[in-house]
Amino acid sequence: IQPHRGAIVRQYSKREVTDIYAVRVEIESLAARLAARNIDIGNNRKKLNSILSEAPHAVENGGMQYIRHNQQFHELLYQLADNWALTETAKRLTIPLYRMRFHNLIDSQYTKTSSEEHMVIAEAILSGNEKAAAAAMARHVQKSAQIILKAVPY
Repeated sequence: IQPHRGAIVRQYSKREVTDIYAVRVEIESLAARLAARNIDIGNNRKKLNSILSEAPHAVENGGMQYIRHNQQFHELLYQLADNWALTETAKRLTIPLYRMRFHNLIDSQYTKTSSEEHMVIAEAILSGNEKAAAAAMARHVQKSAQIILKAVPY
């Protein structure tokens, strides 16, 4: 916040966004792998199935509702991973991206594709397949990076 100017949202360069996503691919993949390992602990399976049941409604409504759902999906995976260092690192990496206000890039085709990718990730997690969960998550985050990078001006 700057006096007499208000709040200014920091702009990130293509290099910075690329760097953030390079680390996010690894962190998110680890989260998916650990979530698959932990899926049968407590009510983890129920939590994941619950958020999956909300996906069609979020996709149908799109926009900010889908963005919130997407964030909740990823945050649930951090919770299922049950690793505080991973959770803190992931949040530090995603907060700048949410602040960049890329929600205007989220069209109905992207929300549908993203939701389908979430289902592939979730199916691997629910089956306890750590390797498949990590690979599906890596593809998902890489696709997201490609879309975001198109909007970064420099």
